[in-house]
Amino acid sequence: MNNHVKNIVITGSSRGIGFGLATYFLEQGMNVVVVGSTEESTARAVDKLEKRFNGQVFGVACHVADYEQVKRLGRMAKEHLGTIDIWINNAGVTQPAVKLHELSNKAVKHIIDVNVYGVINGSKVAVELMLHQGYGSIYNMEGLGSDGRVVVNYGYYGTTKRMVRYFTKVLAKEQEGTGLLIGRLSPGMVITDLLLNDIEKSSNKEKTMKIFRILADSVQDVAPYLGKRILKNRKNGSYIAWLTTPKIFYRFITAGFIKRDPFEEK
Repeated sequence: MNNHVKNIVITGSSRGIGFGLATYFLEQGMNVVVVGSTEESTARAVDKLEKRFNGQVFGVACHVADYEQVKRLGRMAKEHLGTIDIWINNAGVTQPAVKLHELSNKAVKHIIDVNVYGVINGSKVAVELMLHQGYGSIYNMEGLGSDGRVVVNYGYYGTTKRMVRYFTKVLAKEQEGTGLLIGRLSPGMVITDLLLNDIEKSSNKEKTMKIFRILADSVQDVAPYLGKRILKNRKNGSYIAWLTTPKIFYRFITAGFIKRDPFEEK
């Protein structure tokens, strides 16, 4: 692994998998720009991390759907760090488990703004900064729907994540040979506040919990796995996945005699 101290920007890192990735990179001695959607959430995350990693953490509040705010994020990160080695577009929102016609236009717009424009804005700003410096890596976070599977009641979320895969593949091809590395991250089912909220709102909580006990994992397991491979990656167009198809298959066929409860491990 390259021992160079890297400077890393992670959107949506005030909590969940983003916060877990920030923690992992800080543990490796890297510098991290923590990005939350509000001043309050960003400050809370930075305060928590600074107790362990004083001097390595810098916080910027940013609504990723607003291109001007993302440009400001890039400018502030560059001014503070000098260069940006890795930019991770992790910010995202889920949706209530409802049919397409049941979700309000306001809610639909919010999902698209954050999950689609957030990735586009972050990628555009990061590419411009990194082309100027001659190197850098950009990773976009996938999710349910990225692989084309159709899951009812999560249509808008799945649509946005399908877009992330296509967009990132195009971006990788466009930046081939420029010195930039573009990649996709797939964390699987991670136990975060968003997932726990989905469980509470589920119409069949018992069935939902049964599936999640088989497939879900803690941030503490997933974040280091993804982070380590991000730091080691030297390939453009890479795909770094935690919950692979063979792993899913193994967990289902062994579920009857290997009991796991990731919610107790959280």
